[in-house]
Order: sequence, then C-alpha cells, then structure tokens
Amino acid sequence: MKEIKFRAYHKEKDYMYNVVEINFEGLNHTVRQIKLSNGEWITSDKLDKTVLMQFTGLHDKNGKEIYEGDIIITDILEAFGEKPIYGRKGVVGRGLGGYSFAGFSAMFLTNVVVIGNIHENQELLK
Repeated sequence: MKEIKFRAYHKEKDYMYNVVEINFEGLNHTVRQIKLSNGEWITSDKLDKTVLMQFTGLHDKNGKEIYEGDIIITDILEAFGEKPIYGRKGVVGRGLGGYSFAGFSAMFLTNVVVIGNIHENQELLK
C-alpha cells in the first residue's frame, strides 16, 4: 500500500516543510488547514501562500522520495516502439492513472535521480 504524505513549499519563507497534519471540511473535503513540520499551522485564508506536493510512492536510485513537482534526470526505457532516451531532465507530474514524466508512465523510467524541485530550483529547467 502506498504511503500517503505531503510536503509544502511556503512561498513567503521560501522554504520546504514536511506536512504533519491536514484538516479538511465540507462534503468536498476542502483543505481547511495544514500543520507544517516546524509546528506552524497554515489556515485556509493563507493557503494561497503554500503549495502542497504529494509523495508519489516512488524513490530515486539513491533512495530519495519523489514528490510531484520534483525535477529529475532519468532514462526512459523503450515504450510503445519508441527508442530509449537517456539523461532526460524534467518535472514529475500527475498523469492519467498515476504519475508521469514527459508523457511517459513511471513504469518506463530508470536511473531516476531527484536534483531539485520547481519551487526552489527553477534554474535547473533552463
């Protein structure tokens, strides 16, 4: 079973925190507040200053957890008659049926290394 956990990038503090707790409200389960690993509670009126990223359940080749928004370097194995692609850099996102990278399902990726994330390391995408 996949472990469900999040991390949060705090825009004002320019810092990434682990999320300890999330409180929801209403039938649509709207996020009401989140508790960061530093003990701070972010309430719904300030959530626009925080970006939540979900753990994909995957780890890179060094054992580092991979989250949505992480920037990775990977090899893409042969898929659907395509030739392998080596050393491709890009962002992990949510695709149809799971997580994807450059339009490929995570099952086609190998030698994955997390090198940063889109909030703290945008320069890595240039």
